[in-house]
Amino acid sequence: MITGATQGQVGELMAYAAKLSEASWKRWLLSLGVVTGGRLNEISQLTTSDIQTLESGNLPDILQGTIS
Repeated sequence: MITGATQGQVGELMAYAAKLSEASWKRWLLSLGVVTGGRLNEISQLTTSDIQTLESGNLPDILQGTIS
């Protein structure tokens, strides 16, 4: 049976990602995976047109089905 990550595991992953350079694709792939719950192969297909700027910040448009 596959289960989700524990809160501790998520914290460790985010701490690791935060140590990576802001220019690193790994940092953003890991962070988006944790925040959205998206699969890494799906997130890696995002393009700049999939990002929407809202008053609360920039968000990936994953739920709108724009990932090809």
